[in-house]
Amino acid sequence: MSRRAFLAILGAAIGTPAASAISARRKTFRIGYLHPTDAHDVAHTAFRAALERAGYVVGVDTILEERFAQDDVKRLPALAAELVARHVDVIVAVSPTAHRNFCRRPPAQRGRRSRNGRRPGTCKRSG
Repeated sequence: MSRRAFLAILGAAIGTPAASAISARRKTFRIGYLHPTDAHDVAHTAFRAALERAGYVVGVDTILEERFAQDDVKRLPALAAELVARHVDVIVAVSPTAHRNFCRRPPAQRGRRSRNGRRPGTCKRSG
């Protein structure tokens, strides 16, 4: 076996696992996000920041289907049904109770601050 043939086989063997890992990472994930208030809430901002820190880029390898109840909890079941009909991979649902409990916590315990030192979004009253 020539040196060239050996290196070609070796390169193919080494490159195959890396190529399959890259193609597996390229799967586009569809995430459904259901929230009782609106998009300007601190919990929504924290969720998007957590996705970014985990390496997911919305619009590149992640599609984020967002539904907001605009403080009308009676809309939540219909919005959840919309997400199910869209065949998302997972649904992240913020319950009104969890949201109220999150907003009752002292601001220092709610999560990280943005780079300019201010908190992104605000806690709004829901339900």
